[in-house]
Amino acid sequence: MLTTKSVENAKPETGKQRTYFSDDNSDLPGFALVVNAGGKKTWVVSYRIEKKQTQFRLGRYPTMSLKDARAAAAAALDAADHNRDPAKAKAVANANTLQAVWDLWVEMEGKGLRTIEVRKAEFKRLVAPTLGQVPIDQIRRSDLVQLLDSIHSKNGPRQAGLVLGYISTVMTWHEGRSDDFVSPIVQAMSKGRGANKRGRVLSDAELKAFWNASLAWEHPYSLCLRFILLTATRLSEPVGMQWSELEGKDVWTIPAARYKTSWKTGYDIEVPLSRLAQGVLERVRKGIGGNSRWVFTTTGDKPIAAYSKFKRMIDEAMGIPPRPAKGEEDPYKHLRWTTHDLRRTARTLMARIGVPDSHAERALGHVIGGVEGNYNKHDYRKEKRAAFEALAKEVARIVS
Repeated sequence: MLTTKSVENAKPETGKQRTYFSDDNSDLPGFALVVNAGGKKTWVVSYRIEKKQTQFRLGRYPTMSLKDARAAAAAALDAADHNRDPAKAKAVANANTLQAVWDLWVEMEGKGLRTIEVRKAEFKRLVAPTLGQVPIDQIRRSDLVQLLDSIHSKNGPRQAGLVLGYISTVMTWHEGRSDDFVSPIVQAMSKGRGANKRGRVLSDAELKAFWNASLAWEHPYSLCLRFILLTATRLSEPVGMQWSELEGKDVWTIPAARYKTSWKTGYDIEVPLSRLAQGVLERVRKGIGGNSRWVFTTTGDKPIAAYSKFKRMIDEAMGIPPRPAKGEEDPYKHLRWTTHDLRRTARTLMARIGVPDSHAERALGHVIGGVEGNYNKHDYRKEKRAAFEALAKEVARIVS
């Protein structure tokens, strides 16, 4: 008898699997529970179609209950009676799940994205457990809203907005390859799920305090922060920097694979180094980084890490109090800044001292769209060098 209790108590034979057939073979011939040598239990049903005997896996116990397994077996046998192979139907459905479409998109389109590993990890953690095995054409707008609301509640609006973007990209891509699929995502779904855009720029007094703090604590991380300010780059770019990326002493070429916007263009990004930025690298050469392929390193065999710990030390040297315990109000929230705020500060300083926007945007490596970006292929090396020298001169004026 296949009952809930007998299924719970079912055990394999010593060293090999055992099959428990249904007591109700008149209605469900071939329906059985297979218990492998390790004790895992799987519902199966056997049927014959086109003179070929097939054993079809229905699901695992206890994920699939006895009642649901009986219903699935009945549906599979009915399909086989009408000459429709349920195993083939399941294979077609599995090939069209959100997970399958995601994997195909990653393989065909996602490999060149700088953030692809982050996207894959977040899809696996936040999306796959809920919608990964659902056929993409059966995912309703309400299913996505429910998922996004849950992420919004647990991880915040920024994370929900990022996940919406990941799913939207894949669904739009699939829509362009399908005759029938229409993406259920609409613009209104992004409302309230923004990326919490920041506008923080360090004042001259804060910039001076930061610079003095980094000078007082001569460390690969503090040198890296000064270099970020002087090159208007993102943290990940100098962190992964190797000495081989330098052309002489005054040009740093960031490989396209490591630059945020280069996946759109495929081009490496050239950063002419001001004399002040070159001076930072000279200080690095005198330390452990001078004996490593990595520029900014504390061990010699890998780039710097533990950014949050080092950032707290910089904040402390600047006189910014530690963050309060989680859940408590932060009276010094207005003083806190992030590494990316240095890049925004550098761009703001360029505007303040009169660097033309077209030069400053290219110095920051931004993709120029429209007709301008399509037809103007000038490398702007001379103009970028002038922009970075002007930035360095302004930073030197402020901190001294």
